[in-house]
Amino acid sequence: MRPQVAQRAGFREQLAGLQQGLQARKHFHPDWSPGGRIAFTVAAPGAPDHIATVSPLGTGLVELTQGALNLDQFPDWSSDSRQILFARASFGPGIAPSSVQYGLYTVSADGSAETALFDTALPVFEPSWSPDGRKLGFSMGQMDCTQVFVANATGTQQVQLTGLPGSADGCNSFGAWSPDGGRILFASTRDGNSEI
Repeated sequence: MRPQVAQRAGFREQLAGLQQGLQARKHFHPDWSPGGRIAFTVAAPGAPDHIATVSPLGTGLVELTQGALNLDQFPDWSSDSRQILFARASFGPGIAPSSVQYGLYTVSADGSAETALFDTALPVFEPSWSPDGRKLGFSMGQMDCTQVFVANATGTQQVQLTGLPGSADGCNSFGAWSPDGGRILFASTRDGNSEI
């Protein structure tokens, strides 16, 4: 067997082993880092969702966040590939809605230096760093109706952009920053149907 063919066969065996190990898990919210790794949400049976990374070939799995009472989702890489922004729901002793605390967090690409940016009583979804890394965009609100917010990269100075009192904005969810960071693309139900 030629060396190149043998290498491919060995790679296939490694990949098959990884796929079997991950088969019972579900994966959501993938995000490709500028450095080439992929971050995603892992949902495993009997365990809370958490953040992991993997190489583009599906190897080198690193589990970044863990916690029996935390649900971590929506990873977003920083532009220098050193940190991942994500949303967390932390469950208190009873799992009643009143005991859930939500917020945005960052974690280093190696799983160290986990940092809380802010906590809130409202669910937070789809966090995203602005292209220059100085702002955060995210959706926040009730499960069935969120609004679009921005904040500084530290989580401070939160500003609600949609659904302001007296407006007929409907429900709105964060989508993406423009390349220059000056505008935000979002989905809205303001006209009674879903639009961009």
